[in-house]
Amino acid sequence: MKIKADNNIELVSLLKKEKIETWFDLGLFLDRIKQHRQPSPLKYKKSFKEFTRNLQQGTLGFLTFQFAVDGVSIEIAKYSKVFKSIFPKAEQCYISGDFRNDSHKVVPSDVDTFELTHAKAFSDWPLYDSFFFEDLSRGSDTYNLLIQQLWDDTLNVVDQLCRLVVEKNISLLYLVNVNSNPGNVSLALATVITSEYLHIPVINNSHDFYWEGGAPAFHKKKGKAEKGPRDFFFRNAHSGEFFSIIQMVYPWD
Repeated sequence: MKIKADNNIELVSLLKKEKIETWFDLGLFLDRIKQHRQPSPLKYKKSFKEFTRNLQQGTLGFLTFQFAVDGVSIEIAKYSKVFKSIFPKAEQCYISGDFRNDSHKVVPSDVDTFELTHAKAFSDWPLYDSFFFEDLSRGSDTYNLLIQQLWDDTLNVVDQLCRLVVEKNISLLYLVNVNSNPGNVSLALATVITSEYLHIPVINNSHDFYWEGGAPAFHKKKGKAEKGPRDFFFRNAHSGEFFSIIQMVYPWD
């Protein structure tokens, strides 16, 4: 299995050769990515000095669900300022599925912005209700159709994100909540795939995780958890093949 691509055309072509027709297929595909990594993410061969030099010559990409006058966007502006002081020569860009009308108040004027049309999140993500507000039973039409919709949607995000990474020479992706809260599973998968195939280092910043304030129903029946505001994320936790995908990418290792 080749875990290397140079651009969006090559990457999408490789992904289309993968036969992702079931949730089990997707799980095996993610397992193979982990098994065939070169080099291992735990054995980054370059020195920090060399990594710093590469970052100075490239672009730091901040990726989150939306930019607006909200807590996450304000925090990212702080991170952006800190990185600017440490890596003054590196360019920066903000990437999101949605830039609200007031986002200009928190986005620095010297930072490029890029909106991914398939990266809208939560209720604005077309597959959100199917994932977390409908009952899925293994083998049902809805269950089988959803994996195809997810994979097609993921390929669309990969195409956009990978093209942006190459064009902007992004040498570090800084994620905020993308792989901690399942607001858009396609985006989470696309981020994993793009970073792994293009060998892009990732900082995964998570303000909170989907299991904080949420648990599956069978835990509650056994008295292991109380009712919480994020229980809906576990609506289909009984389906192992389906829910294992959530567990694998939130967060990715």
